[in-house]
Amino acid sequence: MDAAKTRLVGDVREFADLLREGPAYHLKLGIVTADAHAYKPLLYATGKGEVAVQPVPLDESERKVVEGLAAPAEASAPCLRGRELYLIRNMTRGRGVSFLDDFAYYPDFIVWLKDEADQHVVFLDPKGLGRYGPKERRKVRLHSEIKETEARAREADPALRLHACVLSVTAPRNIGDAPRAQHEWEARGVYFLQDPACFRRIVEHALTA
Repeated sequence: MDAAKTRLVGDVREFADLLREGPAYHLKLGIVTADAHAYKPLLYATGKGEVAVQPVPLDESERKVVEGLAAPAEASAPCLRGRELYLIRNMTRGRGVSFLDDFAYYPDFIVWLKDEADQHVVFLDPKGLGRYGPKERRKVRLHSEIKETEARAREADPALRLHACVLSVTAPRNIGDAPRAQHEWEARGVYFLQDPACFRRIVEHALTA
């Protein structure tokens, strides 16, 4: 067994030990796991290696979503007190939750916030907006258009609220041909992964919308 494979075996054994410890969240060896998740464990892979991960591992921006939501949850942020938070990685190819009739749009993550009175479902999609073309604009408009779906859904479940946000990996000043200030983008449901407080604000805005 060569040195690379020996390191791999050691990493796998250490990862197995981490999982047996059972904490809600780990970031070690380039691996992220989250217990309250439809896929368990949830994995992030650094670079290419000999291990195939199914379902597809998280990319860098998706990893930041998991870390970003874990931070206010672990800190018992006021906006989460008395509420349960679940993070679900959306599926694609006809099996996940999709939007938009002219092309299938599957936001990467679904956040479910629940308390005794209400439940909020937040669709989150990390993506670059350097090219701000028709598809990107439609995805941003889902922030407002989803309220039509919410109105229909609330006929059967009055406690349900629906929200959609884009998590931009592109800075506000670099978004295509539509430069706006950060607060103007946030009013349109676009938040920025460079901002460590964006996840707390997403939750707060959803709860007060």
